[in-house]
Amino acid sequence: MTDDELWEIVLSGTKNKDPMAAACQVSHYGLIAGHAYGILEGICLTDSAGNCVHKLIQMRNPWGKDQYTGPWSSDSSEWTPEWKTQAKLSEATDGIFFVPLD
Repeated sequence: MTDDELWEIVLSGTKNKDPMAAACQVSHYGLIAGHAYGILEGICLTDSAGNCVHKLIQMRNPWGKDQYTGPWSSDSSEWTPEWKTQAKLSEATDGIFFVPLD
């Protein structure tokens, strides 16, 4: 499956409010092997010209803790003030986080 096909599945499923989840096979970046995470939505961060430059999947740990620590995590240097606004990034420790599509 290509990234574009996966992106379309995420966008279609979340638009239709279909329950979606992802699991992690290996513990990595704070994600726990064998644990399921809910997929909330796919968002596209845009540049000043309105071009999609980063495709992110918003996810939630149903335990509401054990935050993701990889690229695009809450403390990541990838975030600009504009992209935080676009994503409605919250500093809350509610288990909601973003992962890059790629």
